[in-house]
Amino acid sequence: MSPKSGRPWRRLPKQSQAFFFLILGAMFYLTWLIFHAFVVLIITGVFLAVIALPIDKFWERLFPNRVAAGFTMFTMFLIMAIPLLVLGVAMYKDVSSLATNLGDKNLDVYINKTVERQLPRELLGYVYPGQNATELRMSLVNATAAGKSWLVETLTNLGQDMIAAVPDIMIAIAIIPMVIYYVLVDGERLVAWLRRSTPLPARQVDYLLRETRQGLNAVFLGQILGALIQGTLGGIGFFITGLPNPVLWGAVMALLALLPVVGTNLVWIPAGLYLIVDGNVWGGVFMLAWGTFIVMVLMDNVVKPKLIGRHSDIHPMLVLVGVLGGAAVFGFIGLFLGPLLVGVTVSILNVYEADYLDPEVNLVDEQDSHLGGESTDPDPAPAR
Repeated sequence: MSPKSGRPWRRLPKQSQAFFFLILGAMFYLTWLIFHAFVVLIITGVFLAVIALPIDKFWERLFPNRVAAGFTMFTMFLIMAIPLLVLGVAMYKDVSSLATNLGDKNLDVYINKTVERQLPRELLGYVYPGQNATELRMSLVNATAAGKSWLVETLTNLGQDMIAAVPDIMIAIAIIPMVIYYVLVDGERLVAWLRRSTPLPARQVDYLLRETRQGLNAVFLGQILGALIQGTLGGIGFFITGLPNPVLWGAVMALLALLPVVGTNLVWIPAGLYLIVDGNVWGGVFMLAWGTFIVMVLMDNVVKPKLIGRHSDIHPMLVLVGVLGGAAVFGFIGLFLGPLLVGVTVSILNVYEADYLDPEVNLVDEQDSHLGGESTDPDPAPAR
């Protein structure tokens, strides 16, 4: 029986079915041509909207749905804009200070101090074997000149790329807030529509949506927020030991913290070794100990598990592949989108194993189910 009309089902002729699916495929293709340039922006908007759901629930206690969505977007703007503004001002000061320190006169002082000290000179002997103090100095001058040229070229290209990206940024500013707003306003209806129209059992749809949301929370809490905390802790270590530009290097560590295993090690280990070579042995030892026990051990074993809690965690290997591959395919947002997509793929494989490959896995057991039992509600929409 047809669920809408109550009339018996009537099998359509094969040519009608073929023509229908031909039209359906053509329309999917044409729709993809329209939307494919904005897919990453739409996914980013959905990503931010799901993260903003706790804020939206708070405002919905005080205001109607659409008004609450507006307040939620304004709250998110304040949460992101104020710290970015403060960080931007601090980083500008640090970058200006770094540029001054990299001036020719200061570099000459650093090079002379390095060559005059025995330990740095012995270490440089492994890089430039057989050179005397004068030759070592010339080698360092040439190396720093090449490094400065590379840095100037990189910053120039970055500035040009940022100017060229202004139209894309304006499009993103137009699309992403719109997606966030309508996901917050119509999210429940969208979930209900997916459960009705997707040719999958409702329990599978519920499971995949739940896993996707938990994956988003894990990416946000375990990666983004965790990386910000690690960068902050690294910058504090720089400040305590008197290393220059702590805000700048803290921001660099926050970005590198998105890469598992290596991550922040690429900054605080060289910083600690630099202090030791420079003669500040206790400062260098403190920096290495701070990086090991505070930035790494404390974060990985205490803070991140507390942040993620019951949310789905993602295996470090999958995170690494997702981060690098996502950045290569989607750009900056791929740093977060990549691990999420990998996690959702693993969830789909779990569904396949449970329902189509090995019934003994019994993921869909009503008593203890990852997918959740069949709902008695003909059209239930999971709470946001």
